[in-house]
Amino acid sequence: MNTPARNREPAPEAEGAAPTRVLLIHHTIDPNMLPVLTRLAASPGITLTVLFASRLPPHRQWPGELDGGLDYRILPSVQVNLGRRGAPMVLRANPTVLSEISRARPDVVISTPFPSLTSLAALAACRLRHRPFILDIYTMGSPSLARRLLGPLLRGVVSRCEGFVAKSTRTVQYLRSLGAPADRISLSFQAMDYVSLRARSRLSPADKAVVRARHGIPDGKVVLYVGRLVERKGLRVLLEAFKQVKRACPDAAIVLVGDGYQRAELEALVRREGLADVRFTGPIPYRELPPLYGLADLFVLPSIPAAVRVWGEEVWGFVVAEAVACGLPVVATDYVGGSDDLIRDGENGHVVAAGDVGQLATAIRRILADDALRARMGVASERLAERFSYDGAAEGYCAAIRTALGRARGGGNVRSGQQRQPAVEGDP
Repeated sequence: MNTPARNREPAPEAEGAAPTRVLLIHHTIDPNMLPVLTRLAASPGITLTVLFASRLPPHRQWPGELDGGLDYRILPSVQVNLGRRGAPMVLRANPTVLSEISRARPDVVISTPFPSLTSLAALAACRLRHRPFILDIYTMGSPSLARRLLGPLLRGVVSRCEGFVAKSTRTVQYLRSLGAPADRISLSFQAMDYVSLRARSRLSPADKAVVRARHGIPDGKVVLYVGRLVERKGLRVLLEAFKQVKRACPDAAIVLVGDGYQRAELEALVRREGLADVRFTGPIPYRELPPLYGLADLFVLPSIPAAVRVWGEEVWGFVVAEAVACGLPVVATDYVGGSDDLIRDGENGHVVAAGDVGQLATAIRRILADDALRARMGVASERLAERFSYDGAAEGYCAAIRTALGRARGGGNVRSGQQRQPAVEGDP
């Protein structure tokens, strides 16, 4: 497996070699991904074109615009949401993807939506044109009805790829289970601007008092959750665990940031159980989240498998990454796809079994009760956040491109035939 290099030294392009034309198909305009794409576009030896399969996914509130600097197009799309409440499963087709590939004449294609008709069409086009295809994959392969039904198709797609970009250690394991060779997998963590996020979360005592007053948060220790209020986030489990936590830490409060179909049910549960110091803030603009991270003593993501597992899963847990960047101890379940990479158990937090109220309560209680432990875990989180840089993520893509082109030249799954001889940074 190829891991992102640190402080890599640029290698000069081969004399007279044409830049590598890279066509990258991404599922949506994701603000967390845009800085990675701009860095990839600026890499020596690469000419990048980006096709977005959609402007925004149906369950997100991201800004769907670009600041510029990328050669990109948003593809016309036809889509149907086949998922259930709280677990969207979008079937999308982009009818113009084949004509865009033909127009771009790429040396290599990278595609994110998987499995999707768009990625299948892109793979077919690459096979016909004898060009390498790289699968850019986020999922951790949690058991589901869709994956059982699509198993043979998924394995067939994987066997025809010259390279893979995996977003987490769990994704690597999933690809290996589908038959992907380890030497074709490049790791490119989901990245973030951890320096800026950390700076915006630093609060003075006066700032903290303002944040508490704004959201009605009482004095004392604060457990924070950020995300949708839906079944698979495990919030009923969290509230049950919080009942136990309150017995040992009576000054603790829990703050639930976000909205969703389960909110009324959760609020009714709090009233019925007489749970004190539970605050529902509703949705909060992203720019206002860092102060809440700065106020909190601990972050929790208690995700669980949905009762009916059609497709959805917690593929990474970006809010955990944000909490880590802000120097918070974190507790998450083993259903969170990024838990292997974002949490070092006992060092910057704890990983607990999904749905286990007792384990969750014990982990929260242990951290809240020990000021010195919280401080050590916070420092460990800050150090760990440095792994998730935009530069490192872009290098993961460069490594995948080098791997795919190397296989093409060596007559792997594609025939080199009359291919140009493109150069990409680090080419031998």
